[in-house]
Amino acid sequence: MSKQIPTPRFFSSLPHAVIVDWDETLTTKDTIQYLAQVPYINNQHLQPPFSHYTDIYMSNYAKYKESQQLTNGKTCATTDEYVKFQLGMDPVEMSSIKALQRDKIFKGLTEAQLRSSADHVQLRDGAVQFLNRCLDKGVEVVILSVNWTSLIIDEVLQRNGINDGIRIITNEFEFDESGKTTGAWLKEPRVRTSQDKLDQIDKIKAQLRNAEDTTIESAADDVEMMYIGDSLTDLLPILNVTLPCAIKESKLDQVLTELQFNHFSGTWFDFIKSIND
Repeated sequence: MSKQIPTPRFFSSLPHAVIVDWDETLTTKDTIQYLAQVPYINNQHLQPPFSHYTDIYMSNYAKYKESQQLTNGKTCATTDEYVKFQLGMDPVEMSSIKALQRDKIFKGLTEAQLRSSADHVQLRDGAVQFLNRCLDKGVEVVILSVNWTSLIIDEVLQRNGINDGIRIITNEFEFDESGKTTGAWLKEPRVRTSQDKLDQIDKIKAQLRNAEDTTIESAADDVEMMYIGDSLTDLLPILNVTLPCAIKESKLDQVLTELQFNHFSGTWFDFIKSIND
């Protein structure tokens, strides 16, 4: 399943789209940890503690990882093995999600309460400048995330002066008629795994090809797409875009380097330079 791609380059023209991961790519830390605190802040008697759901995830992940180990003790050694590992992650990711929904931990919350989790979020240096550069150049920007709601992402963007122009694709809480969460997530969009992210990438490519103002000459032409990520959840998208980018020294960067997979490693200030006229 390995795919040969051209050596990463600065675009000679603007890309059709820039797709960006959220947690620990645009942000300095994982932000789901802040969302996880919201139900407990608003109901101090809520049980079980969130650590219970973390334990569920880690237990399932450990079992899955052990089942995938090779004879040399490593889990993955080739691109195909890393891809195979990611393709089997859905039951692991859904184990804690199903438990959270079953126990309705996120029931009865308002949009404002969820947005308040943005108080703790810090963006990486250069991230805002990069996003503004893309918007100024008219490049479509999509934040594609396995986060639990777009509300925290939108709130952070607004607090950093970005009020519109960026599309956010992530999981979303279900709200009842009174404007409070039901404790469940909507079935769509579904972005839990690397495969889910790739499915969204394919949808975006199709939308770009079918757009009335498209500059893509034929269905056979590849969409000029830049993808920036930090973790192995970003692996499948990275393998399927024309300009794969990884946050410097991130897990994704380390693995792609190990695999000798052509990619651009850098900071947000480095990525800004690739958005040229």
